[in-house]
Amino acid sequence: MGIKTAPAWFQRSIEDAFKELKIKKTVDVYIDDSFVFTICRKYGLQFHEEILLEIIEVLRLRNFKISIEKCIIAVEEIDLLGFTISRNQIKPNPNRAKCLMEKPKPKNIQELQCWLGIANGYRTFIERYAQIVKPLYDLKD
Repeated sequence: MGIKTAPAWFQRSIEDAFKELKIKKTVDVYIDDSFVFTICRKYGLQFHEEILLEIIEVLRLRNFKISIEKCIIAVEEIDLLGFTISRNQIKPNPNRAKCLMEKPKPKNIQELQCWLGIANGYRTFIERYAQIVKPLYDLKD
C-alpha cells in the first residue's frame, strides 16, 4: 500500500523547490513534469540554458533525479495530458480527440457515462457544450 497523499506531497515538494523560479515565471511544474518558459527569440538560447542549469542545480541540491531521455528541450509546442500547448494557445491533441470521435455509440448508461466523462475533458473547446450534452445527461436520470 502506498501513501494516499504521496502525489500531493510530491507536488508540494517540487513547488517549494522551484518557488523562486516560479516567481520569475520561468518554470512551472505538474507533478513530475517541469516546464521552462523563456523567450529564446528575445533573450537567446544561452538564457534558456542558464535557466535549465539553475533547475538542474535546484534538483541536485534536493536529491531529485531527472530522466534525460524524457527531456524535450527548446520547443515551441508540447503535448501534455491530451492537449497541445503552445505560446498563446491550448488545444485538444488531435490524436487523443480522435478516439472520442471514433468511440462506438454508447449502448447503456455506463457506456454513456464513460463517453461523457471523456467528452467533458474537451468542454472548453466546444461552444455551447452544456446545451449540446444536456439531453445525454437527462438520459442518465
